[in-house]
Amino acid sequence: KKREKKVLVELFYLTCQDLIKLRFRCSVVKRGFAMALSRSWLTCGTGAVKDGRTFRIMQWNTLADALSTSSADSNFVRCPASVLAWETRKDALLAEIKTVSADIICLEEVDHFSDFFQPQLEALGFHGSFHPKVNSPCLKMPGNNGPDGCALFFRKSIFTLQSEHKVVLEDSNGQPTSQVALLQQLRMVNSAGDCTSNGVCVGVTHFKSKPSSAGLRVHQGRSLLAALAGLKVEYPVVICGDFNADPDEEVLSLFRDNTPKFDDAYPSSSAAFTTWKFRPGVEVCHTIDYILYEAGRLSVQKRLDLADKAAIGADGLPCAIYPSDHISLACDISLC
Repeated sequence: KKREKKVLVELFYLTCQDLIKLRFRCSVVKRGFAMALSRSWLTCGTGAVKDGRTFRIMQWNTLADALSTSSADSNFVRCPASVLAWETRKDALLAEIKTVSADIICLEEVDHFSDFFQPQLEALGFHGSFHPKVNSPCLKMPGNNGPDGCALFFRKSIFTLQSEHKVVLEDSNGQPTSQVALLQQLRMVNSAGDCTSNGVCVGVTHFKSKPSSAGLRVHQGRSLLAALAGLKVEYPVVICGDFNADPDEEVLSLFRDNTPKFDDAYPSSSAAFTTWKFRPGVEVCHTIDYILYEAGRLSVQKRLDLADKAAIGADGLPCAIYPSDHISLACDISLC
C-alpha cells in the first residue's frame, strides 16, 4: 500500500511537460513507431515501374528549435511553450520519420543535425549531409544551437553517393542569398550491395519566406535550376523543399515549364494545406511544401495523405499530437 501511495503521489506531481512527453512516448510504443496523426497511403499508379525499382522519399520542414518559441503575443500564440520544448519535440520528430520509413529523407529548418538527426538516423542505416543557411535567423536567438539548414539522408542499403553539391541560391543580381540547396546524385545498389545502372538526383531546398519575397523566390528557383543544369545530371531528378510559395506562384511555374518538366507529387487539388498555424492576430494556412519529380522519367505510385484541420485540432500546428508547423509529405516513386 505504501508503494501504491508513492506511485499515486508521483503521478499527481507530473508536470504538464512530463504528461506531454508521456503521450508522445505512448504513441511511439504502439506498433513500434506510430504517427501522431492518423494518415493513409493513397495509391496513384501514374506510370509503369522499371525493374521494380521504387523508392520512398520524405519531405519535411521540422521547425528549427531556435524558432519554436511561443507566448501570448508572439510566434505560435496558441501552442503551449511546453509542447515546443526540444526535449519534448525531438522524440516525436524521430517517431514520424521512422513511421514514414522513407529511403530518402529531405529536411528543412534543421538546427540539431550533428547532435540529433545525424546520429539517430545513421544508427538506422542512413548517410546524412547538411548545408546550413548563410545567415540563419536561428543565430539571432538566445541560446541557439547554431544555424539551421537543409539536411538530406539516404538509406545506404539502397543507394550509394555518386556526387554531392552544396548550392547557395542567388538573387537577380547573381549575389548570394541566405537560402541554400543540397543536391546529391545517388546510384541504386542491389541486394548484394553492387551498383546498378539506375539512380536518382535528389535536391532539398528552402526558399525565402514572406509574401513580399515572391520575386526573390523566382530568382532562387532559377538559381537552383541553373545549378542542376550545370551538373549535367545523369539521373532523373526529384526536388523537395519548403518553397514558401503557394501553388499558383511564379516560382512553381518555373519548374512546371522547365526542361526537364517537373510534376507535383501532391497536385493542388489534393493538398488543402501543408502548414497551418496561428500567429499574433492572423491564421496562416497554406500549401508551400513540395515533392517535385521529373515528368516522363519518374512516376508516383503512392503518396501519404495529408491531415485535415479536424484531426489536428482547433489550435493548429504545432500541437500536442504533432511536433512541427508543417505536415510531412512522402511518396513512393518509380523509375519509368
